[in-house]
Amino acid sequence: MQTETLWPTFILMIVLWIPLNAYPQATAAGAYGSPMTLETGADNGFLQCVSEVLRPDYRHSATPEAFENLLRQPDSSAIAVIAGHGEPGLICTGTGDSCNENTDVDSSNENNWKGSARSLQGKFRNLLLLGCNIGAEQKGADLLYMMAQDTQMRVVASTGLIWCDRATSSVYPQSGARWQSAGPASKPSPLPRPVYTIAAAKANAIWSFKVSGEFRSVSPDAITVTAFQFIGTGRRGEFRDLDRTRALSLLRLIDLAHPFVTSAIPGGVITAKFAIEFAVGGRTVEKHFVIYNDEIVNDLDDRQVFYRTDTRLSERLHDLSR
Repeated sequence: MQTETLWPTFILMIVLWIPLNAYPQATAAGAYGSPMTLETGADNGFLQCVSEVLRPDYRHSATPEAFENLLRQPDSSAIAVIAGHGEPGLICTGTGDSCNENTDVDSSNENNWKGSARSLQGKFRNLLLLGCNIGAEQKGADLLYMMAQDTQMRVVASTGLIWCDRATSSVYPQSGARWQSAGPASKPSPLPRPVYTIAAAKANAIWSFKVSGEFRSVSPDAITVTAFQFIGTGRRGEFRDLDRTRALSLLRLIDLAHPFVTSAIPGGVITAKFAIEFAVGGRTVEKHFVIYNDEIVNDLDDRQVFYRTDTRLSERLHDLSR
């Protein structure tokens, strides 16, 4: 078991445009930019944490409202910020970590938001989309370029997870994340998410779960998967059930042997959820988990316990959703 604070390696650079890979670890209001508008919605506590740490100027529950909020404080020298849960090529605008298609800005629904985005032209220097993985992969590059063309300003987002930690009063990207950037006339090449691979030796390791306040070792062969659901076609489909045999094979792409503990909360979107059973001390224990962005797993029975996923898990889930 590891205890991590997940501090980033980024240095604050205030310049006329936001360079790739340069943005602050935020520890105070306004560190990312201002004005800032933050989505509302039911979630894992990320939004409340961000509200307390960054003290946004406004809150929004719909896409048009996000842009309207920013227009209340125009400043051609400022970095405006839209914050919320996210995944590659998408930022949620009002339904928290469930993020339905009626309350998001993404690379496949530009017609829903380009009119609002164009209203920002000439009003700010840059726009930051603050949420998990928004700038990652082809979808991230596409979204930022679309947004840059519509707003006629530079648009930036992280390729990695964004965490909020009340204990340290900070909102920060995961280690290894990069800041993707697009201008109105400069479409960026795609950048991957931070890569995590489970070595073959780790794949066969004994798994570790927190039970009654302490971590207990459990053989993968002793695990029964009682439920596994994942998002169907893209993010817009309903949760689909997966048979238990294939579900157990997917669990081997989660580094369940090496949990880490943090008080921080990720701003991702729920892409899968599962439950397992195993015997400990003569009794049956049931554990419940959610997966954010196919990348990080959270123990719902102890919300400070997380596990990383192998990068191949996202590929497998994508194949299953076809």
